[in-house]
Amino acid sequence: MDFAHDHNMTRKPKRICCWLAKILIITLPIIICIGCSAPSFRVYEGPRRPSFSASRIITENEKIWFTQIDNVYLEYSPFKASWYNKKYAQDVEVLPGKHLLYIMHRDLITKANLRVAFEAEAGHTYEVEASLEKFTTVYRVIDLNTSKTIVKKYGPSMD
Repeated sequence: MDFAHDHNMTRKPKRICCWLAKILIITLPIIICIGCSAPSFRVYEGPRRPSFSASRIITENEKIWFTQIDNVYLEYSPFKASWYNKKYAQDVEVLPGKHLLYIMHRDLITKANLRVAFEAEAGHTYEVEASLEKFTTVYRVIDLNTSKTIVKKYGPSMD
């Protein structure tokens, strides 16, 4: 009788450990993925606004960063920079109105710092893109809500 009682007691901890291990295996990759994506910089005071009353500026290009907008520097702290593997923002939330965005572009060919002025509308998302045209880097700010290029600026020439 004592043997059966002891045998059941050793099986329960094993079941609990297996159950906890399965949960950990499933949730750990999700937690890691969520933690690795850098949050957007919010450059206005107060609580986060609904998407229809603020504007976002983003880039999908891993070689383009936003270093400053207006008078706000967009640099991550050293800890966050190492955690997100980036020093500057690639996603910025601003209030509607006129803005001056400072862009840093670093890749194999282009090394550029430029300023782009544009007016952001409430509820709109803007994407900064770079492309090479006739040996010159061309930067565009595209309103993703209308698919229109609102700013086109030429960077350094390769020739």
